[in-house]
Amino acid sequence: MDGPTNSGAQHLVDGKYGIADLVDLDKLRGIFEKFTSATGFTIGFLDHPGLNILAATGWRDICTKFHRGSPASSEICVKSNRHLLDSINEPGQVTIEACENGLVDCATPIIIKGKHIASLATGQLLLEPPDPERFRRQAKLYGFDEAAYLAALAEIPVVAPDTLRKVTLFLGEIAFLISEMGYTNLVIKEESRKLATEIAERKLAEQENARLNVELREKNKEMENFLYVTTHDLRGPLVNIQGFSRNLEKYFSALAGTAAPEEKALALDRIPSALSFIADSSRKMDALISALLKVSRLGRVEMKPETLDMNALVRSVLASLRWQLDEAGAQVEVSDLPACRADAGAVSQLFGNLVDNAAKYRSKDRPLKIRVSGEKTAYGRALYTVSDNGAGIPALDLPKIWEIFYRRPEPGAGGGEGIGLPMVRRIVEKNGGSIRVQSREGEGSAFTVELPCP
Repeated sequence: MDGPTNSGAQHLVDGKYGIADLVDLDKLRGIFEKFTSATGFTIGFLDHPGLNILAATGWRDICTKFHRGSPASSEICVKSNRHLLDSINEPGQVTIEACENGLVDCATPIIIKGKHIASLATGQLLLEPPDPERFRRQAKLYGFDEAAYLAALAEIPVVAPDTLRKVTLFLGEIAFLISEMGYTNLVIKEESRKLATEIAERKLAEQENARLNVELREKNKEMENFLYVTTHDLRGPLVNIQGFSRNLEKYFSALAGTAAPEEKALALDRIPSALSFIADSSRKMDALISALLKVSRLGRVEMKPETLDMNALVRSVLASLRWQLDEAGAQVEVSDLPACRADAGAVSQLFGNLVDNAAKYRSKDRPLKIRVSGEKTAYGRALYTVSDNGAGIPALDLPKIWEIFYRRPEPGAGGGEGIGLPMVRRIVEKNGGSIRVQSREGEGSAFTVELPCP
């Protein structure tokens, strides 16, 4: 038996399982060797339709050394084997056929779920004494050593047809058992695969649930901090307004009442100061409320992700900040940046804020240098780093920079709303990314943004 070729997927059980996936070939080889030792009959176990030999026991020299040793005669073996094995396609079917090289072979199919995926064969025998002249002609035709070829022929057993039928029926039973074993293993594999899939899906669901719970706890904590900070920052101007409003009531009461002239003069003198404090507090409250509206508005804005040319985007951001950068005397270096997939407007705002902060919180002791770099990670994400040699951030303040209304007490940095970095983080998260910072006071800062790749 000879002639391996590649099996097509259409012959695989469920389109993915071959016989080697469904039976223990080592155990089958052991059984076949015992069968050959006990009966003298050969065994060939081949996959179908590839005819790859998976097990072979007791094969005769006339086949292994001669018929398979010559390209021309081996081609005849392949042709005969394919004709024999392609003709069996029903469970229990047994076919006995003479090969074109003059020997007799028998085969029965291994069929699982209607697919003929292997064949069990015996053969390399004769049903009657051979014609020596035929084999002499074959020796001459294929260039065999005639004496050695005829000696190998003499070892071929001549089997009675009835005996061969009994053997082939027995092989049919073995083939049926192999088919059942294969089907059972198939069911086990499929159930195991389903179970493994269910377990994997459950683990993923549990991991996702755990992630969402962590995220929910973080969001709840963030909301608590947000409410606390908001209440605290709004309360200050409100207390001022209330306090100075009460003072105004006293001053106007003194002016309208019977107070002494000097008390009326004092009240009249203090009214402008009280009105100024009230106006300043009102402006501060207005700024805080406007900042809250910006944060709230960002939460409602729908992100429209698209593939972004980050080199062009960063060039545009730097152009829009040219005055601030020139005013700061900044030297800006930009390396080649990978593309990402995110909302164009949001990412422009994000990088604008980071570069503007670098200019705002520069060191007074050295010229400002800003570097924007990027890389694509092995796990399919884009990393961008905006670094500077500015004033840096004290270690104790690093966790606070993401808090709304937190303003770094940097002399000369100018007054801000305290929402820049919180909005940066919100933008990154809404685009499926993350942001982190490394900083040392007096040395500079590096903000690293991670965003999805296209």
